[in-house]
This record gives sequence, C-alpha cells and structure tokens, in this order.
Amino acid sequence: MQRQRGFTLLEVLIAISITAMIGIGVWQLLNTALNTQTITFAHMDELETLQRAMLIMSRDFSQVSTRPVRNEFGDAEPALSNRNQLYLLELSRTGWRNPLNIQRSDQQRVRYELVESELRRGYWPVLDRGNDADPIIQTLVTGIEKVELRFLNDKNEWLEDWPTDDALDKKEYATLPKVLEMTVTHSRYGAIRRVYDLVNWVAPTATSNGNGNGNGNGNGNGTSDSNSEETSAGTDNADTDTAESNATETNTTQTEVNEVSGSNESSEGSQ
Repeated sequence: MQRQRGFTLLEVLIAISITAMIGIGVWQLLNTALNTQTITFAHMDELETLQRAMLIMSRDFSQVSTRPVRNEFGDAEPALSNRNQLYLLELSRTGWRNPLNIQRSDQQRVRYELVESELRRGYWPVLDRGNDADPIIQTLVTGIEKVELRFLNDKNEWLEDWPTDDALDKKEYATLPKVLEMTVTHSRYGAIRRVYDLVNWVAPTATSNGNGNGNGNGNGNGTSDSNSEETSAGTDNADTDTAESNATETNTTQTEVNEVSGSNESSEGSQ
C-alpha cells in the first residue's frame, strides 16, 4: 500500500503568503487606477469649467458696445468701467440672443465680481435699471486667487483704470479702450492671460476747427478755380466774338469803298 503525501504546514504558509502578496499588489494597482481616474475626471471638469468661463468672458469682451446706462439712482455710468469698487468690471454688450422674441433690447449690462475664490458674472434684464432691478448671478469658476485688468488707450499706453480721469471730467461715457487685457490667477493652473480687441473702439476724430478749415478751404478753392475757368472761357469767347465782329465790319466798309470808287470811275468815263 502506497503512502499519500500532502503539503506540509510550511508549504501551505508559503503558498498563502504568496497569494496574499499577489492580491495586495493587484488591489493596489486597481486602487491607483481608480484614484487616477477620479483625479483625472476632476481635473477635466475643472479645466472644462475654466475654459467655459474664459469663453463666456471672451464673448462679452468681443461684443462690448458704447452704450452708457443709468443705475438705480439715475446716475449715468460708462459703457465700460472698472472704477466701481463693488465689481471687477462692468460693461454693456450686444448680441443678446432672443429666441422667444421677448420685448427687450438685444444689448445687455454685465458685471464681473470676485467673491472669495469664486468669479461671478451677473447681468441685468434691462440696461437703465430701476430700484427693483436685481441682477441674475452666475458662478463661472472657483479657485480664483486674483484678477488683474489693464486697458490700452489710443496712445498705446497701458492704464490700470478705465475710463480715464479726463473722460470722466468731460462726461464722455461712451469711450472704449483699444485693447482689454485680463490676467486670471488660478490656484491650480497659475496665471492665465488673455488679450481682447474691442471691435467697437473708434479712433478719436480731429477737432471741429480742423474739419471746418479743411472743408472750407477745399470747397472754396475748388469753386474759385471753377469760376476762374468759366470766367476765362467766357472772356476768350467774348474776345473771339469781338474779333469776328470787327473783321466783318472791316470787310463791309472795304466793300462800300470799292463800290463808291467804281461808281466815280464810271461817271468820269461817261463825261
């Protein structure tokens, strides 16, 4: 009769240890993959939110209009301004879609503000708002540390505030900068800089005196030259007519003289 051999206790313990090590390794790999997926999806969502926020701001800044508004107190406010201490930026923009054909303007008054680490966008349903007009607030992105703005004027100078003091003194509320620069500092992605060309920017025109003198001199000189040419042409025509008239009278006189001479000669011949 043959003896049956089995595993010794030591062999069983070694096998269990190896199986446990393999299981722990597989679990760690699986856990790492799941954590990586979760972190990746979180980063993707955060990046998508940031990109969406930048897209919304890009649409607002690319459609800035020169429409000043009146606030709830009846005071005029510039078309674009960052001088309000309550907001980062306030502006008027065009292109407000109206698919339901509601009785409202296609322009929109928008404001941006930084509350703790949230960048918020708000807009009013009307441009010239009353006391009961409350803005509709939307949180664009979180994790924002600071927002910096700069404005390029018509002299290609970067300014920290807009409108300029001179424009405010003259109550020129419809002026826009050539370029708006925004630098957003994110807690994860760092500083993000965007530069926007304002398509509704209009170059300053010349003064009224310059336009008046230029138009007046140009029109005056043109009229004078035209009159001079017409006068000269008229004088030449008059001189030509006078010369032709004189030549005709001379020919007539010469004919009469010849006829008288012929008549005298006939008289003398008959005598």
